[in-house]
Amino acid sequence: MTATLELIREQKLYRLLPGGTRASRLEASGVALCDERTALVAFDNLNQVARVDLSLERNPRNALLPAPSLGRGFEDIAIDSNSGCVFCLIESVEDLDGTLHGFVAEYDAALRFLRCTRLPTRLKKANKGFEGLEHARRGARELLCALCEADGVIEVLSRDTLVAVSDRRKKRQPKRCAEKDQSIHLFRIPRRGAG
Repeated sequence: MTATLELIREQKLYRLLPGGTRASRLEASGVALCDERTALVAFDNLNQVARVDLSLERNPRNALLPAPSLGRGFEDIAIDSNSGCVFCLIESVEDLDGTLHGFVAEYDAALRFLRCTRLPTRLKKANKGFEGLEHARRGARELLCALCEADGVIEVLSRDTLVAVSDRRKKRQPKRCAEKDQSIHLFRIPRRGAG
């Protein structure tokens, strides 16, 4: 028997953020964890990052923070847990030489812009670029891994909890409809052997 994830709680992102309304266009595309209580959410239509308390209730710490960048919006977000630096992935931008490349925008722990770095892979189409980003340390090496055209907006909170953002079209809507789910979810991960 296969164990299934148990939904702990979920909430529409606009309900968590100051000034958010049902009409807010928050196209969530990535999530990263600052700590066990706080997540950062990237949006592919905004040069802003949401800081969300994982109680998924209105909280004074919840905010939509500016994140200046070369492109419009981000595909994913990652955090260096040692320094607190934040990395936001830009799917593709036409560079000065006319070629399309993905970029990584880097911010300090206070989300102040540091630099934007071009990824070496030349892309063929503007909307077929980089989709996933992960930061890791292996011994003395620091790694930033960018994934091209892959699905993945999931980050593990702890051994038993999963945080996910969704930006999928609702089932009842036509394929080309712009309204999307735009929610943040917490799931309990079943223990091995549990069914």
